[in-house]
Amino acid sequence: MSSNQNARRLFRRRWVLAWGGMAAVGLLVPGCGPRVKGLNVVRGKVTYGGGPWPKEGMITFAGGPRPASAKFDTEGNFAVESFEKQQGLFPGKYKVSVECWEEQPQMMVPNSGKSYVPNKYRSPASSDLEITVEAGKPLTDLKLDIPKK
Repeated sequence: MSSNQNARRLFRRRWVLAWGGMAAVGLLVPGCGPRVKGLNVVRGKVTYGGGPWPKEGMITFAGGPRPASAKFDTEGNFAVESFEKQQGLFPGKYKVSVECWEEQPQMMVPNSGKSYVPNKYRSPASSDLEITVEAGKPLTDLKLDIPKK
């Protein structure tokens, strides 16, 4: 067998292995797998003094089996995403905190930034906002209000 034939065989083997590997990876790409069982859809609206927000922000659900967060728009609408863009939270009790910054804090500058949200609601430890997610029951109309400073 000539070295030219050996080279072609080796090339074909590598080609088959490469395509097989890419196909296997394609099956594992996030979002292509099965839906995570036990997640309950959680979406709603968080208002600012009963009305819209001056900027977009973030709402965080701490505690429970697996914490999660969601961005909200200036109208306060949000949908929780927990796993690879799959919506929801596992059943459990969650403390809720909210962030919306007029001026973003700087990492190396203590006490920098200016928040629209009162300090009490910026941390799950101090926030009195709580929700309970029950198994098999989506929360699709959750309504929360953050008072203005």
